[in-house]
Amino acid sequence: MPRLIFTSHYLRDAPPEHLENYVRYIGTREGVEKIDESKLSLPATGNQKELNAQLIRDIPQTKELLEYADFLLRPTIGNASEFISCALEQNVDLIGNRKNYVDYIANRPRVERVGEHGLFTDAGVPVVLKRVQEDVVNHKGPVWTHVISLRREDAARLGYDSASQWMALLRSKRAMLCRHMKIDSANLRWYAAFHNEGHHPHVHLMVYSAKDNDGYLTKPSIEAMRSELAHDIFRQDFANLYEEQNQVRAALKSGAEDVIRQKVEDLKGETLVNDEIERMMVLLSERLKNTSGKKVYGYLKRDVKNLVDQIVDELAKDSRVSELYQAWGKWQDEIRSTYQNDLPPLPPLSEQKQFKSIKNMVIAEAWKLSSHQLTFEDEYAPEPEIQWIQEEVLPDGEMEPEQVDPDETDLPEGMQKDRPKQQNVFHSSWSDGYKRARGYLYGSEEVGQDFEQAFVLFLAEAETGNALAMYDLGRMCADGLGCESDSEAAEHWYRKALGGIT
Repeated sequence: MPRLIFTSHYLRDAPPEHLENYVRYIGTREGVEKIDESKLSLPATGNQKELNAQLIRDIPQTKELLEYADFLLRPTIGNASEFISCALEQNVDLIGNRKNYVDYIANRPRVERVGEHGLFTDAGVPVVLKRVQEDVVNHKGPVWTHVISLRREDAARLGYDSASQWMALLRSKRAMLCRHMKIDSANLRWYAAFHNEGHHPHVHLMVYSAKDNDGYLTKPSIEAMRSELAHDIFRQDFANLYEEQNQVRAALKSGAEDVIRQKVEDLKGETLVNDEIERMMVLLSERLKNTSGKKVYGYLKRDVKNLVDQIVDELAKDSRVSELYQAWGKWQDEIRSTYQNDLPPLPPLSEQKQFKSIKNMVIAEAWKLSSHQLTFEDEYAPEPEIQWIQEEVLPDGEMEPEQVDPDETDLPEGMQKDRPKQQNVFHSSWSDGYKRARGYLYGSEEVGQDFEQAFVLFLAEAETGNALAMYDLGRMCADGLGCESDSEAAEHWYRKALGGIT
């Protein structure tokens, strides 16, 4: 069961008739909270079981709640009451009107008050409950409601058992809400309240746009927000997991390289070609001799890429590589299980973005068979990056000016105003800053691999007009390293690296 639950709904104008029982339950909830504690460990009552079954039928997503898992393990009166209460509260938007919903999350029992009520929003913005209610009631567009829930032990250990910690987190996530809910920052309206429940403290988050019918929310966006919140809340836990996973990743890449290089050595020594990988490597070598341009996976034709993919997948059948890839996948599942219920199966090695460098390693070794040259850019041969960029530089060291991109305003926040100020010279240099950034990108004995730090350092280097940093930013945006995967931002940085600075 995930340790973080993130659910999303939107407010309806009126409750469906068949959910009237739930409205009645919420209206009398104070009585439920006063159950004799001596009876909490007794088996659940018939009425509780009946209401549980109705909840599962009418609101199937309640099966994903932490309280439901507790009830299945121990179907007691106490756990049944916790599940019913939490299921109704986290889906109160389905059964109540907008005005009552705002009042409920602001004033319900165990809400941690921030002033006269429990609602909070952006720093420095006063929250007047009646005004918020009127604004929400009169809003013609959708109003989304999210609930973020943790287990009590995790909330206490990580500091999320108080409104102040949730307030700081959610105030830092304005850009996330704008990006994934497609709402302009100037129009974004959000309010939240922390409910310090016994087993599972949680926060209600209400989001809408000041502009009617603006914004929308998709399932991938919900998953992305769930992931981003989990990575913030469980940051320290994830850091330890990523450290272990990166060690396996490095061993896998090294093991794959050893296997391929041994195959190439066998071929060079005129050893009989009796292996599927060896046959495909010979074929790839011939194809590369007839391929113009850079010998890098991203630049190859589709049929040649398919051949590389086949070699990588055949490579994954090697017992050493397979064992390491499965171990890497287990660490990946360990991370995802924190916030995902259904874990996707481990894809073929050729489809795993985190191991794209293995493809370039395969290409490099195949190219050695015929030319003994390395013309791809990766950690295996960084020098050609300089040569490639410098070919674009004019004799005087300057570049042709790039045309202003009319679509730049559509780029993600933080990517729009990144042209170097007072910088007209396009250059490509392995400066100290650029070397530091690459150190974090690939990892070394001195520093561990840190994509986020690498992204920050590449951004700073790009501000100086360094095209090498711009190109690496394009690659990182394309692959989602240190940032959300964004093809538009990747294309933006590639254009700047190739075309110069305006």
